[in-house]
Amino acid sequence: MSVKKNEKVSNNKNAKKDEDLSEEDLELQKRLTEYLEKLREGDVAAQKASLDGILYEIRSATASMTSVPKPLKFLRPEFESLKEIYDSPSLDASNRARLADIISVLATTREDPDLVALKFRLLGSTEGMIALGHDYIHQLSGEVVSETQRRRLAEPDANIDDLLQLVREIVPYFMSHTAEPEAVDLLLELDYLEILPPHVDKNSWDRTCLYLTSCSSYLPPSDGDAALRTAHRIYQNAKRSNDAMRVALRIGDRTLIEKTFTDCTDMIEKKQLCYLLARHSVSLDFQDMPFPISPAADLEDESAIEALAEEQRSALAAANSNTLLTKHFHNLARDLDVMDPKSPDDVYKLNSSGEFRGRDSESSRMVLASSFVNGFVNLGFGRDKLILPEGLKGDDGGSVGSGMEGNRWFNKHRDMGKMSAVACLGLICLWDVEGGMAHIDKYLYNLDKDIVAGALLALGVLNSNVRHENDPAYALLVDRVAVSQPLESRIAACLGLGLSYAGSARQEILDLLHPLLRDPTWSVGAAAALALGMVFVGEPNELIVSSILGILVEPSAADMVKPVLKQYCLGLGLLFLGKREAVEPVLEVVRPCVSDSISKFVELVLESCANAGTGDVLVIQRLLSVCGEGSETAKAEKGSAAGGGGGVGGSETLSGGASSSSSSS
Repeated sequence: MSVKKNEKVSNNKNAKKDEDLSEEDLELQKRLTEYLEKLREGDVAAQKASLDGILYEIRSATASMTSVPKPLKFLRPEFESLKEIYDSPSLDASNRARLADIISVLATTREDPDLVALKFRLLGSTEGMIALGHDYIHQLSGEVVSETQRRRLAEPDANIDDLLQLVREIVPYFMSHTAEPEAVDLLLELDYLEILPPHVDKNSWDRTCLYLTSCSSYLPPSDGDAALRTAHRIYQNAKRSNDAMRVALRIGDRTLIEKTFTDCTDMIEKKQLCYLLARHSVSLDFQDMPFPISPAADLEDESAIEALAEEQRSALAAANSNTLLTKHFHNLARDLDVMDPKSPDDVYKLNSSGEFRGRDSESSRMVLASSFVNGFVNLGFGRDKLILPEGLKGDDGGSVGSGMEGNRWFNKHRDMGKMSAVACLGLICLWDVEGGMAHIDKYLYNLDKDIVAGALLALGVLNSNVRHENDPAYALLVDRVAVSQPLESRIAACLGLGLSYAGSARQEILDLLHPLLRDPTWSVGAAAALALGMVFVGEPNELIVSSILGILVEPSAADMVKPVLKQYCLGLGLLFLGKREAVEPVLEVVRPCVSDSISKFVELVLESCANAGTGDVLVIQRLLSVCGEGSETAKAEKGSAAGGGGGVGGSETLSGGASSSSSSS
């Protein structure tokens, strides 16, 4: 009795469903039923016609679907029966492949953990997959990733050629349907980014490269490097030399940087690249570099062509050396009408009577603070109101300074304060090598050793990131590191060389400063280590690394005063700036070999420098855990962890996104 009642209820439900269907839906359902009936027959021609009809209905519905397509909805109850037909011997090879296509599409409407859609796609035909719609392609790409992970987990070198064949069909579809992130994600999962550039066109290169460069910050180093190199290739194909150079600088590959510059054939763009490279302390040799710039068409004389090429080389060399930087900076300042020198009083907060609100303005600390403020507020302008002597004329004919003589101001400072005050001259005259030398040179021969040391530091600041043809910094500083010189001058000369040639990797600086690493006066050795770290920043020179490590592993290293120890550690850390995994071998040496009292500090400095600017969340968490330790952790270690956390997260914007700008050396 109950069975008959259930059958009656079921029949009533089916009848109600049929009543809800439109005439078109009923007609479609009828056609599909006829196709299935013919499919069960053994006639090959009838089976082929039925399969072609079902595929036509699916493709037609998929092209404009807003929900589950009606053909798939009607065929879903027949899923198991279709699989049985597939296994039957009545189908020939071509019809079996067509049926596999239908089962693969139908599997996307079911929750099946066995990757049935991919399984039957691989068994199906090699045509017509794209016409089945975005949702099908999207699910298929997800199953491709899952199957790849499953195979590689079972066998790291597993063959996935069948899956890659599908990927080569899926990627062009994604790229032509503004789904660039999905294409990139799929290729990243399969380590197959090399096939992406040919499928990027003029309508998709910008979105593709933006996604690649953005997600590279969140990938492991090897995958991030692959993403950046792929973006570089796409920029090159799109003739976007400036963007390609920006990515090459972010990768840090010298060969790639030079190739990017050589491939650019437009003179104006080459100048822009030279300014960009100069900003990142990358110097090029233009003499031996191929020069694919086409001269004027009417120049047939080889000597005229060579003269034009030489003129172009000179223009590019000037831009790349930063010798024009002060000129452009002053032109901009004049356009903005900000060339007038400023005094510290313009910066300080004054009370109602016009006096400084705080400490005594004539105290030694306030005088030193005024020197620093004066240097930074007039940075690069070549004029101020405190230090430069009155009556010197600027290039516009105006007075360079209207305040007291430099010596009078310097004498207000005590001891090392004089060194800092004189060094601020380098800030005021920054980049203006020829003009600044006239102001600094006279202090090199002063009887006060602190003033001389300050002048040596000023030379380093003045020549920072500027490569003058006469190389005045090296000429004036090279003799000042000799043992016969005062201690202050030797330390200042080492640091001046480091500032002048930061990022240049000059072999002459290595030959000069490397013997000083073990100078009997540890403060000189520490200054040499820090200077070498600046000169070879981001380039782990084996000789420097082994020498500094050899000093740190000695038992006497634990007895160094902390400022000296910190300079050795920072010099070593700068060699691995941004190198991430490259620092691991050094850390393996530091942990067991360096004295327990300093090993933690050395490890924190190295890890912070190696991951600077990467935004690595795991590294930031480790550094923050050191800052929050309840135990009596050394203040130096907590300070290093706090500063390192800021350096590692330095590429993050306030909203948490990764900065797209490349970091400067």
